[in-house]
Amino acid sequence: MDGYGVREEYDHVELPKYFERLSPAPSGGAWVFNSSGSTQAGRLFGNRIIYLDVKGTPLGGKRINDIKEDAGGDLWFLAGREQPNLAYHYRLSSLKLDVGTVPKKCGRRLECSVAVTPRRMAGGIAFLSRLNGGEWTVHEDSEGSVALRFPQSGEYRCDIAGIKLSGKIKNSASFDIVAEVSLPETVVSATEQEPILVDSIEWIPPVSIQKSRDDVSAALLWRTGGSYWREVTENGLIMADVEPGVHAIEFAAEEEGFWRDQSPASIKIRFEPDYEKLANFYISGLLSDDNNRRANARKKLLELGDKGVPTIKRKLFEAERSGQIINELRRILNTLSQQE
Repeated sequence: MDGYGVREEYDHVELPKYFERLSPAPSGGAWVFNSSGSTQAGRLFGNRIIYLDVKGTPLGGKRINDIKEDAGGDLWFLAGREQPNLAYHYRLSSLKLDVGTVPKKCGRRLECSVAVTPRRMAGGIAFLSRLNGGEWTVHEDSEGSVALRFPQSGEYRCDIAGIKLSGKIKNSASFDIVAEVSLPETVVSATEQEPILVDSIEWIPPVSIQKSRDDVSAALLWRTGGSYWREVTENGLIMADVEPGVHAIEFAAEEEGFWRDQSPASIKIRFEPDYEKLANFYISGLLSDDNNRRANARKKLLELGDKGVPTIKRKLFEAERSGQIINELRRILNTLSQQE
């Protein structure tokens, strides 16, 4: 997002352009149906849409108008482009997943091989996993194995399921395991008395990361007031949307975009920004290609009120002068072109 390094924590899914309707599924998630002639139906699960691939089945070339799961775990498809529609029955309940023998303990990652029976029906499955009854994670390109990641040390109940022809396989696999997880640490080296005075919208904090291993990627995250986490950029914290005043800034080290220090560090600052710098920063945002940033820049300039007026007037005067020069240069260039 234009250098902000923002990691918003949200729960939404972008639907297809020709989306028509959602139909909740009893086993979780929902089916996504699109208008006639567009992308085939799909299953919305774990914030992902897994599209229905019917090539090589009796459903090939037919429009899927509706899908139902029965109590036994089988699927029913209502398909056809013209009346009468036909109902197709797929015996998904005959599939079974098995992970074999798993260790009693593991590190922060565990690779599980998943066997599907009967083997003749094993193709076209997108595997799912979850820990301790939490949100499902989709593993679309797993090719017969699932990589589990454990956020911290502890005991876990692991569930592995699958999606085939948009239906959730009822006979899933589950096991218990104890994970021993090494995490990065957030190190504060501040020597100034708090609150630390910060008068710029960019601030490099006295915080560093102690990795759990040298061969992993890591990032430093920050937030205020329990809001969403953002990455600290090369220029430090970008605090253009932080209100002036005293704030407790939380910092947390994170590895590979997943393993995060469970004990964030905190530094108290007094944010007294230079309003001319702020106004210049927001004005530069008006030229962004990002519609959201342009809208935010306009909003923030209005919020500055009287404090931003002198800078806005100066920038407007400079822009008008530049416009006059551009028009004059254009007239001169046109004259020279006519003389050639």
